[in-house]
Amino acid sequence: MVVLCLGNQVAQEVLAQPPKPPRTPPRLGKRSLFALGRERLQGRLYNTLQIPARWELDEFEAPNWEQQVYCHHARAYVFARSKV
Repeated sequence: MVVLCLGNQVAQEVLAQPPKPPRTPPRLGKRSLFALGRERLQGRLYNTLQIPARWELDEFEAPNWEQQVYCHHARAYVFARSKV
């Protein structure tokens, strides 16, 4: 449960950043919340990361993480300004 809470925190941080067009979704979208949380936990255990942890899981009805990050970046990719 701890790892999933930390993975959710990483996901929310990524989704809070504005997308940069024209760009495909970041590679973090391919990784599970468990893997993201495991890396965040490792950083906290070795004191290489000082970001405070959020111990709550949000949005139980939300689509999976890969779909969320894809949708977040899709609009910027589709409506990117052309360099003409």
